[in-house]
Amino acid sequence: MIGYNTKKTKDLEKISDEDGIIRAVGIGTIGKIAHYLANMLDTSTFNVLHEVKEFKKLVIEELSHFYSAISTDAEIGLPIFESYERKNCGLILSVQDRKNDRSVPTEEDTEINLISLKSERYWKNETINAYKLTLHYRDELQEEVKEKLKETAILIGQLCQKIQKPYILEIICFPLSEETELDFAKKLPDAIIKIAEHFSERVYSADILKIDFPADLRYCKSFSRGNRMMLYSLSEVEDFCKSVTEASKIPWVVLSGGGDIEQFKIKVEISSRNGASGFLGGRALWLDALNEYPDKSKMRDWLKNKGKEYYETLLNCSREGRPIFSK
Repeated sequence: MIGYNTKKTKDLEKISDEDGIIRAVGIGTIGKIAHYLANMLDTSTFNVLHEVKEFKKLVIEELSHFYSAISTDAEIGLPIFESYERKNCGLILSVQDRKNDRSVPTEEDTEINLISLKSERYWKNETINAYKLTLHYRDELQEEVKEKLKETAILIGQLCQKIQKPYILEIICFPLSEETELDFAKKLPDAIIKIAEHFSERVYSADILKIDFPADLRYCKSFSRGNRMMLYSLSEVEDFCKSVTEASKIPWVVLSGGGDIEQFKIKVEISSRNGASGFLGGRALWLDALNEYPDKSKMRDWLKNKGKEYYETLLNCSREGRPIFSK
């Protein structure tokens, strides 16, 4: 059991459901939605910012009926959530400024754009139940790069401690420039286990880790399609998840990583029965609604119906998850 104080406990209860499981959806990435719409309309991303805002509004309005929490950005998502606040849906605010959102990190990239760390709107706002920092990390990065990432993670942890709000630390493992897809898949389990062990250390003050599933299921015998080399069995994948749970000193949730709903539900089911405390998924849970663009009514219907179906599927897949207060 983690020693949470009463104030932080209330906020953790707000972003989890009655089972003590985090079943959350994220719509914080402005850049990815803008690029998707810009490609669809054959225009610049600067010309679709209004459409991005309208789509995020639809997602927050509709999916906040189902999920335990919405994770979103400060610039667009926060004011939308404040306008459509749901009694049983918490708010997780990204501390990153998404104006300069990049999809692919570089190994020398130390630039981390943060929201104002002195803004009372962001740091003294009781609508916000938790804060989330996202870092792209590999142990093979240059030492000065790793140090800057770690310093940022510590800084946000200290701020959250000061205001007694939960801190979700998201660490994304990414392939290095010289790595093939196969090389990365081989290294992924060990990399995620090490990430769980290191970033759950007390120095970071994190309450929840949001991390990648510790295997590439395309290389698992039970789920592979095509002629890929098989790297691990289902039993080994289960063991990877158990090792993450053993390595982490705090609860962890699995991210969707840009995959589709079919991949994500498998990841949620396997991770949940091996110690994960739920999920925080992104595009896998709402991106297909954009196929109905520009018909706003059809996009809303997709979110109400198919979006609810996705939630119910993930709800069932995460039934065996470990409640966040039991770690």
